Amino acid sequence: MARCPEFNQDGERLNQKADAAIKAPDSMRFCLTTSRARRYAAAFFCAAVAGIACGQDASEKLLLDLAAPISAQWRNAPGRQALERLAAETEVAIWIDRRVDVRKELTLDASSTTMAALIDYAASSLDLGAAAIGEVVYVGPKDAAAALPTLAAQWRRGASSALRKRAPLRWPRLSEPRKLAEAIASSTGYRIENPAAIPHDLWPAGETPPLAVGDQLTLLCLGFDLKWTVADKAKKTIRFESIANLPTGESVTLSALIGSTPAPLGEKRYTLRIVEQPIGLVLQQLAKQIGRELDAPVEISTLDQRVSFVVQKATLEELFEAAGKAAKLDVSVTSSAIVVRPLP
Repeated sequence: MARCPEFNQDGERLNQKADAAIKAPDSMRFCLTTSRARRYAAAFFCAAVAGIACGQDASEKLLLDLAAPISAQWRNAPGRQALERLAAETEVAIWIDRRVDVRKELTLDASSTTMAALIDYAASSLDLGAAAIGEVVYVGPKDAAAALPTLAAQWRRGASSALRKRAPLRWPRLSEPRKLAEAIASSTGYRIENPAAIPHDLWPAGETPPLAVGDQLTLLCLGFDLKWTVADKAKKTIRFESIANLPTGESVTLSALIGSTPAPLGEKRYTLRIVEQPIGLVLQQLAKQIGRELDAPVEISTLDQRVSFVVQKATLEELFEAAGKAAKLDVSVTSSAIVVRPLP
């Protein structure tokens, strides 16, 4: 019998390496639609155009992960457990807010989608929101998810290098978030004036990838409707404050981060590095991300050839010109398609 993850009603659980050894229940099945190497190659373009006026602060690695193709099947699966399993299998860190109801279920059958769209769907189905911060995806109440980018931007204004320092965060089972917050602060030489503002709670074991200390505190506080500020720079003290009204922010989605909405030609500039990847796969992903068809009636062997090329701040036309030059093909873009033809 599969070992079920442990968590209490109010506790949260992040992806843990040990979870990878747990067999997913029949109600939760998902798999990457390409090999690990190919899914990262396919996601290069997405990372290059990501972060388009979304206000979210996502790392390049997370953008690549969110753009990766994935298939999923959930049938009346406990939502929280489904997200935990997804995080464990894909190695994408998902911080699940302590207030997420463990009883809500998910049903989904997606043959091919992106990691971002999958998490967006799961969050929406659970009446939650999702946002990115560093290498972590936050899933929690909609207003909290919408406010997270603003809260992250607020603490960064004038923050010391110590608070900006990135480090992994790990805690054992039955950890108290209050003590965890104190440990995070003390690791940078800061002290919390009012640690009792965080009520008593017990959390299961968890961990995050390297994350700015300020972001660690922001995520931890958000589950208790708190934010943190530097009370005294000279004394290096931090104070927790109640968020009576979460800072207003636009509704955000992870899909918006990877630029899944088509945009007019010439509107954006692209920076992209492709290393030894099949030109057909690269063009297919480019077409998908800009919302155009791929018109490529050429030999399959030609599309299987591996290419390498780099563009920096290129227009869309320049991007496809570089791709065509690397593959020795005539590649052009129209308002509806990417057209691939042999060179004359």
